Amino acid sequence: NQNQDEIHVGHLLSACERLEITMRKIGFGKGANDIAGNMAKIRSIYHEVSTDKRNSMPELLRYELEAGIHDGKSIKDSSATMGLLWLGRSLNYQYDMFRHMLDHNGEPYEAACYAYENSMKPHLSWPVQKVCQTALKKVKELRREKMMAGIGGFSEDSFGNCEDQATRNDLRQVV
Repeated sequence: NQNQDEIHVGHLLSACERLEITMRKIGFGKGANDIAGNMAKIRSIYHEVSTDKRNSMPELLRYELEAGIHDGKSIKDSSATMGLLWLGRSLNYQYDMFRHMLDHNGEPYEAACYAYENSMKPHLSWPVQKVCQTALKKVKELRREKMMAGIGGFSEDSFGNCEDQATRNDLRQVV
């Protein structure tokens, strides 16, 4: 961002597109689908707003409010506001997960559970928590080496200490 006080929505969407692709490569399809769905909510309004206002998050949110998309009491589920809210929560989850993996050199499941407890669970209803906990069990099958090879763009067959360190360095910069 050139303006450090605001998040540039266009840049955020571009970065999230790359994150979504990476998540799919490493086997996190559910998380990638969540990010894609939230980006679609943002884009549905983003393309309606004039270019001088759509890249400013406050301007985009103000546009939705002034357009009457929200009733003043609740946020419409299909709105860019809801997309930005849940996209932020998803990004916090990803940050917590990757940070935990870097700090503890653990398995993806352990890091995913840690991130879920800290970033997502407080915002979910009980039934949705149960669905998420079931989805987390699929992460148990994902080995750290396979995930790190995917993130680093390496073949799992040729993934060793040098590739692991390079991936960790790159991931540390991203985080």
